[in-house]
Amino acid sequence: MRSKTIVVALGYAEFSIRFSNAISQYTDVDAILYNDNYQAESADLITKNENVSIHLVSKSRKTELLILVMKLLLSNRYKLVHVEETTSKLVLPIYFMAKLSARLYVRVHDPEPHSGTDERLNPFVRLTMGIGRRLSTHLLANGEYCAAKLRDRYRRDVIATQHGEILIPTNSQLSSPEARTFLFFGRIEKYKGLEVALDAIDILERANIPCRLIVAGRGSELTRLGPRLQTHPFVKLIPGYLSYTELVSLIQKTSCVLMPYLDATQSGVLAAAFAGGRPVIASDVGGISELVRHNENGLLVAPNDAKALAEQMKLFLSSQAISEKLAVGARKAAANELSWKTITAKISRLYL
Repeated sequence: MRSKTIVVALGYAEFSIRFSNAISQYTDVDAILYNDNYQAESADLITKNENVSIHLVSKSRKTELLILVMKLLLSNRYKLVHVEETTSKLVLPIYFMAKLSARLYVRVHDPEPHSGTDERLNPFVRLTMGIGRRLSTHLLANGEYCAAKLRDRYRRDVIATQHGEILIPTNSQLSSPEARTFLFFGRIEKYKGLEVALDAIDILERANIPCRLIVAGRGSELTRLGPRLQTHPFVKLIPGYLSYTELVSLIQKTSCVLMPYLDATQSGVLAAAFAGGRPVIASDVGGISELVRHNENGLLVAPNDAKALAEQMKLFLSSQAISEKLAVGARKAAANELSWKTITAKISRLYL
């Protein structure tokens, strides 16, 4: 008889649907997601596996979520509960309910807070994260760097897999990139290094090396750096939340994605760039170099070094052969390390 798994994902809707589809070859899945996350990330556009049932709940109806989890667990059909760790406090009672009657798996996306606003996490949220990590039967992490951090802190086994492809373009969405165009996108907080990217663009401008940087997303750094973003001749700003289809289209329009992070653990931006066949120029921090292989599928630079970033951007712009080689490498990484088939094969035993 096939096992049955509850996947609780109060964030990361697209990621969680793709993960649920992937593990459904081993287990039947009931995935519980917030309706607004599901709609915002256009998860309805992802083809659902027949072995996956989707339950959408409202953020404003907190008891609805807890009652749903309780009903599923009391049916005695579910022996596995997989929780995608988020900053939601509601996962705390779910951890305890799951632990009473099931094996609890928790995937940790970031083992430690990023610099900037993340460092000011609510103490109760930090406590909730720690309890879930300690109660779990198995901890999962996106990448070996994250896994090592968790092993060191909690002195227990942690299973490492890669992030998995997101924002995957359909054949009809594939297109050739606009020449000499870089993209910086996502959640724009201090640790993402937007100021370093702008300093690098300034260096290229002074050297009369034309290019364009598209900055898309939302976050506190847009307020701080707003004047520079709005007046720079090489920069196009697209502020606010972008839909799934808008992001897929934007990645296709650009030649390369910039990731000049000051610190990092793993990166959904990287997974999306490679899924779209776009190489990256990234800081060699955290677990980034597990996937970004210098001069194969991207270019690596030291963190917080605008001059080094500008040099690698200049190199990328100088040769079509280099940019095409890196793009081929990005597509290969997406098809191999980042493919959901590869990822779930490593953890299939957990869901049998």
